[in-house]
Amino acid sequence: MDDALLLHARSVGDRIRRGDVRGAALVAELERVPFVERDAFVDAALATGDVPDDDVVALPRGAVPYVPCGVDALMHAVRDVPIGARDVFVDYGAGVGRAAIVVHLLTGAR
Repeated sequence: MDDALLLHARSVGDRIRRGDVRGAALVAELERVPFVERDAFVDAALATGDVPDDDVVALPRGAVPYVPCGVDALMHAVRDVPIGARDVFVDYGAGVGRAAIVVHLLTGAR
């Protein structure tokens, strides 16, 4: 991600933490970001940190490495499924919780 996009992500993150960017406003921000940069953009905005590089090496045989759900897939899910503020969204096997956080920010779901 280039420096300008990283600065924009951090700015959006600040606005998210203040409660200024939710729902349609967040969708609009994400749609401005190139598809291939959205996951990194959200990670930077949410300050989730990096996944350790040794994740795959440290896993026992047959285990599955951390593979986060893409932000674009989450955007499509909340567009296609009537998820609202009265709903509970469950993310089984949540790594850092990005899916649950993004769905909450987009819909208000707990």
